[in-house]
Amino acid sequence: MHKDVTKVVRSCLACQKAKHPTEHLKGELQPILPTRPLQLVSLALYGPLNKISGRSILHFLEMDIFTKYTRLCAVVNTASVLLMKMKNFIEKVGSPKAVLNERGTKFISELWQHGTESCQP
Repeated sequence: MHKDVTKVVRSCLACQKAKHPTEHLKGELQPILPTRPLQLVSLALYGPLNKISGRSILHFLEMDIFTKYTRLCAVVNTASVLLMKMKNFIEKVGSPKAVLNERGTKFISELWQHGTESCQP
């Protein structure tokens, strides 16, 4: 029966025209090109690299996209530590106009959202 239905659908012109696409259509990617320092800062977490005392250790990367200034540090896997590192970045380098991150759970937590709002100039 399945073969018969497949054969009929494949030979039917109206069925072929009404068929929905099976792949997801994606829009064109648009480049993000900052024109000055601290216009866009990228954040990323890499790891876990290893465990110390049962806690996961990650690399936390902060990079100014325009100047390519990069800071990399080992952190414990908690949003509060990441927020402290970001505040330290702002104190040393300056406050970014926009932040690009990987949308991981640490970056979308309420603690991170509230903490980064308080960092805005």
